[in-house]
Amino acid sequence: MSAALSSNNTKKVAGSLTAADCRTQDGRAAVSHHFQANGYGSTGIGTFIFSFTVQTLGEETRFTFGPGTPPGTLITPGSVGIHGSSRTFTLTATLAGLPADAEASTFLQQTSGAPWRWFQTAVRVPPPVLDPTISSA
Repeated sequence: MSAALSSNNTKKVAGSLTAADCRTQDGRAAVSHHFQANGYGSTGIGTFIFSFTVQTLGEETRFTFGPGTPPGTLITPGSVGIHGSSRTFTLTATLAGLPADAEASTFLQQTSGAPWRWFQTAVRVPPPVLDPTISSA
């Protein structure tokens, strides 16, 4: 499916995935991911990593991430440019400080360039960070 040419809304429930949208927003194609943190096992304030896998179909395509719904703090690069024809990339954004009972979303939106295809969106928690200076003895 070419995201730049479509305006579909694919509703799919798997775990706490509420919806994955491929739609036009402000005249440009976008894909968003909506979810509830407690569906991923969160019981408090948490951090989640969103990954969007896309394929570009031209010489240069630019994207930006956006917060779909608060709360939480979206941590992303300001703009991402992909150079090269027919290449597949995974672009990531982090949503930090998200309460377990919150419904949240984020989106990846094309800002300029060639058509592109959306393949998948995933959410995961960051890997645990171990502090080697703390001893359990």
